[in-house]
Amino acid sequence: MFRTIPGTPVGVADTFLTAMLGPSLVASVGVGMCFVPLGTAATTGVAPAEAGMASGLLNSFRQIGGSLGLAVVVTVAARATDRAHGSAAERLTSGYATAFTASAGLLLAAALVAATLLRGRGRGKAPAPGLPGAPAGTTATATGAGAGTVAEGGRARGRPGSAASSPPVASPCR
Repeated sequence: MFRTIPGTPVGVADTFLTAMLGPSLVASVGVGMCFVPLGTAATTGVAPAEAGMASGLLNSFRQIGGSLGLAVVVTVAARATDRAHGSAAERLTSGYATAFTASAGLLLAAALVAATLLRGRGRGKAPAPGLPGAPAGTTATATGAGAGTVAEGGRARGRPGSAASSPPVASPCR
């Protein structure tokens, strides 16, 4: 007989295909569609000289968040499994169902916090010079290694040690 824990889509008699593979494929597509826009949103407005630091910070927090999230979900699953009644399969299914429900609750809470904090962010701000939508005639100012570059007679020239004053380097990849 097909047994399902009340209120959850997870059942004791579910197969790998229906209980794991299907939801995993849906989640992988969703995560893939979120990573690029979230990375773009997180690094928008960061100065070019600080873009590497911002990207590294974003990736570090992704790793830390994944580790902490997994620890919380496993802890919830273990506690719920210990407190459940029934056969071993029913207890384990109940533990996982509780962990999935807790994960969904945390995701909803995070979405609400993000929507609240990001409401109105960026309204009324002009785009940075040199970006699409910026006022005509504005150009981006260079910072960092290539700062000081001046176009003169079709050739770029810069301060000593800047990227524009360095001779071209042959690439080992052809």
